[in-house]
Amino acid sequence: MEQNQNQNTDTNSVDQNTSDRKTRNDVPYKRDRLVRVIVQMRNGSTSTGTGFFISKDGEILTCAHVIAGTELRNLKAIDFRVSNNFSTTAESGVSVATDSSDANSKENGKDINTGAQHIKFQNYLTQSIMTLQVELPNGDRVMAEIRKIDEDLDVAVLQITKNDFEKNDTTKNGTPFFLLDDKYTPEYDESTFFCGFQMTGGYDNPTQYPFSVNRAVVSAMPETAVAGGVHEHIQLNSINLGGNSGAPLFVEGSNTVIGIINGNLNWDKNIPLCIAYATSLKLIKEKLDIL
Repeated sequence: MEQNQNQNTDTNSVDQNTSDRKTRNDVPYKRDRLVRVIVQMRNGSTSTGTGFFISKDGEILTCAHVIAGTELRNLKAIDFRVSNNFSTTAESGVSVATDSSDANSKENGKDINTGAQHIKFQNYLTQSIMTLQVELPNGDRVMAEIRKIDEDLDVAVLQITKNDFEKNDTTKNGTPFFLLDDKYTPEYDESTFFCGFQMTGGYDNPTQYPFSVNRAVVSAMPETAVAGGVHEHIQLNSINLGGNSGAPLFVEGSNTVIGIINGNLNWDKNIPLCIAYATSLKLIKEKLDIL
């Protein structure tokens, strides 16, 4: 009898542990606030990544290099020239904010991104992008616009177009969104969690990469360039592959975003470590008026 009681206790313990693992990071909550970003370029290529809602009005945070279809270093190497496959004067179907309301810059001692590089970057986007869509959690695809973007910190704010926002049954009453913590400083050995649409074996079409989750600890905070300019990054001891750029970063067990995944770095071309890197919202807030 005593042996049976112990067996029941052990079984209950296993069941409880399994339940804890399923609820610890509240994956369904997170999945409902993620979108897949799909950018069709005029040269025929497709750029995809992850984004997440940051307001009930359909605002989405993602990476600038997802929108551009390539990393900043690559654009600098060609001096932001567009592909020869299309006219550089072609009208784009995507609007890029360029006036004074485009909050890539901020007064009060913060960086003001109005230099020649940024103008070239905006022109590149206008000339290169054919369509910009986001795929909602239910699979619907809606059009989006670029509201704010910064290539150095590799961050962009998109918004579902007014027409699609009001017509879609999923969004017309408002979008579920994440709370943001732009004051949080990650610590070494801190447990974190991120999720997105990471490249997976057997999927040739990047617009079909499945949802995936990752857990990692903070291993370093190097000053380096990943997909944007040189700034402090959060290095995570996790594999990160294409499609995850723009994914939200959380402290383990939390639903509040503290950073954004913006790529990976390898040791060299022959050692594809694909170590994950992120930028903290605290740094983005300190540098830019974009959140």
